Amino acid sequence: MSQHDFGLIIPCYNFAAGLPLSLEKIAQWRSAHGLSFVLCLVDDSSTDATPETMAALQQKYGDWCLIHRTNRNKGKGNAIREGASKLADLAPFLVFTDCDLYYGLNIIQERILPALKEGVDAVIVDRSWNRQFHASSALRKFLSYSFNHLKTILTGVTLEDSQAGMKGFRTEFLRAVIPLAKINGFAFDVEILSIALQYRFRVERIPIRHLHKKSADESSVTPKNALRMLWDLSRIARARFSGAYASPFFLERISKQIYEIRDESF
Repeated sequence: MSQHDFGLIIPCYNFAAGLPLSLEKIAQWRSAHGLSFVLCLVDDSSTDATPETMAALQQKYGDWCLIHRTNRNKGKGNAIREGASKLADLAPFLVFTDCDLYYGLNIIQERILPALKEGVDAVIVDRSWNRQFHASSALRKFLSYSFNHLKTILTGVTLEDSQAGMKGFRTEFLRAVIPLAKINGFAFDVEILSIALQYRFRVERIPIRHLHKKSADESSVTPKNALRMLWDLSRIARARFSGAYASPFFLERISKQIYEIRDESF
């Protein structure tokens, strides 16, 4: 039985210096709005003082703040899946966001949770409509353009902005995805969205614009991760077309939606 209205997952890697401020903001937000949620800080095997900082923060903020450490540094995708597994029995909805809280917190209660409560399965923030989102250099524009086209061809994800660092899901959906998802790197978001779209889950986009922060142009695809990105997209494509994502839960969902065309001769 769910004990909280939602769960918040924050993956961290070598973020000891910024964690206290982020947790202070979360605690103030929680108190100001009387929210009931459980937070899971996931340390992706940091090499700095992140584990010790997390332990101190857990003692300070009590039982609504949980900590988890991965057994080795695998990437953000794995950290989020492990955090989701830890919270799966505690809340009906799960949200993850970046450890620096780049997207703020109010959007969770004002837009993400209402959409999930209305029956949407996945909610993503969408920067693509905004000029600030698009890369300025010719190289980044080319890489971003190539990534989006390859993403659509290989994974079926047509959403232009699949990489924003805040997303919300119904726990029932994530619980089914966790055993199947394997991507830990840049394209872990794409894998989750590919499964959601393939099996006709409802995905809602929330267009956003930052009023007080410079656009995160550094989030665009770079030459350094281009090869890893391509490899991950190919892995998603192989899993998608081989039926590796066809779990009983997903197949049953599709079966319930099928409309059978019968003989209509009169």
